[in-house]
Amino acid sequence: SFDIPVFNRNQGIIAIAKATREQLNLEYQARLHQAQADIAALVADLQLISQTEQILETALPRTRHAEQVMAEGLKTGDITEIAYQSVRADLFNKELRLLVLKQNRAEQMIALQIALGRLWNEAPAHVTK
Repeated sequence: SFDIPVFNRNQGIIAIAKATREQLNLEYQARLHQAQADIAALVADLQLISQTEQILETALPRTRHAEQVMAEGLKTGDITEIAYQSVRADLFNKELRLLVLKQNRAEQMIALQIALGRLWNEAPAHVTK
């Protein structure tokens, strides 16, 4: 026995092929939207990190100056060791936080470059330089 495609014109096989193409298209669109969402989240994170870095970099000179003033005051006996160590700890915490932010920025940039498939500052493939 054999199938005679004259009667059903392979409608079953055609329907399966259409369903498979539609499923592949839906999966592609879902992955595309997820990649776009991931990139948007990475860019938003980078902006937040940059803002926080700017705040810390603005505050650090004042904290360093306060630490120097407190160190002089400690030498002359005008302030206590506890007060000086408090300001010094604040300075170290801000410097550490800034270093952590810089590391986070570098990690986010790498993740963004991976998501984009190219370097962040590199022109897209369809753009000529």
